[in-house]
Amino acid sequence: MTRYSIKTGALRRPRRFLRRFMLRESGAVTVEWVVLCAGIVGLGVAVQTTIAGGAQIEAQKQARCMKIVGNVTNNDRLDYQTQLARAAKRCGRL
Repeated sequence: MTRYSIKTGALRRPRRFLRRFMLRESGAVTVEWVVLCAGIVGLGVAVQTTIAGGAQIEAQKQARCMKIVGNVTNNDRLDYQTQLARAAKRCGRL
């Protein structure tokens, strides 16, 4: 069985390397596979927590803007273009 490392061809034949890596069931390779999966899950959690705060703030801004637009468009005395202009002006300040 040929051992692959960075020097002996893992970069030249990545599909073959990954296929053999996933099919091996010896102890060290299994541990490496578990560590690799845990790293991917950890990276996903880190990305989600980073994005969650900003997404929450933007969602609150959108909700406020929708409320403003609802209040502006309930004014029947104004034409539609004027209502849109007022809504855009008020939402732009959020």
